[in-house]
Amino acid sequence: MFGRGRTEPVVEPVEWDGPGLFSVTTLVRVSTLRRGKLTGPPAVRAPVMLGGVRHFAPMAFVAATAGEHPSYALYAAVSPDTLLCSLLCTCRP
Repeated sequence: MFGRGRTEPVVEPVEWDGPGLFSVTTLVRVSTLRRGKLTGPPAVRAPVMLGGVRHFAPMAFVAATAGEHPSYALYAAVSPDTLLCSLLCTCRP
C-alpha cells in the first residue's frame, strides 16, 4: 500500500440519486505533498473516502455534443448507455 510500487485505488461510480453533495469537475483526487492530483473525464462527482483519502467518484459523465449552440448530455456513470438529461444553451450574446 505504501512506497513506490503502490497502485491507485479504483474509484467506482456511485448512483446518481445517492449523495447530496456533488461538483462538476475532472478532479478525482486533490494533490498532496506525496502525490500529484488525479484527474479523469468531465463528470458530476461526489466525495467518497478511499483508504483515508478523499476522492471524487463519478455519478454522471458529461459529454459535449456538436451543434450550432453549446449543448451537453449527462450519462449515468454506473450504466453509461443511460441518458439522464441533455442541456442546450440558446443564450444570445
